[in-house]
Amino acid sequence: GVTLAAWELDHINRHTGVSNQRSPRQAHKVCVAVQLGSPAEIDRLHGELSAKGVPFYGPPENYVWNARCAYFTDPDDTLWELYAWLDGGPGDYHDQQP
Repeated sequence: GVTLAAWELDHINRHTGVSNQRSPRQAHKVCVAVQLGSPAEIDRLHGELSAKGVPFYGPPENYVWNARCAYFTDPDDTLWELYAWLDGGPGDYHDQQP
């Protein structure tokens, strides 16, 4: 049950505010995305982790790709995404862009 998705840094930056700074050669920069069962779980886990001092980029938000997401980095500077699909699940949001 693991899905690997590759996102362009500029795309993630434009929608979430997460840094789009490129890593130097030979360095790794990845986003580990963890799917939760519902948008309410995103809010709950964000609250629990924030209370323990995890620095999030901002509060959970609903994004154009039909998911509720929250972003943080761990002590090794790995980007983590917590997400849950909103009603209707994943779709091709590219067709809905203005």
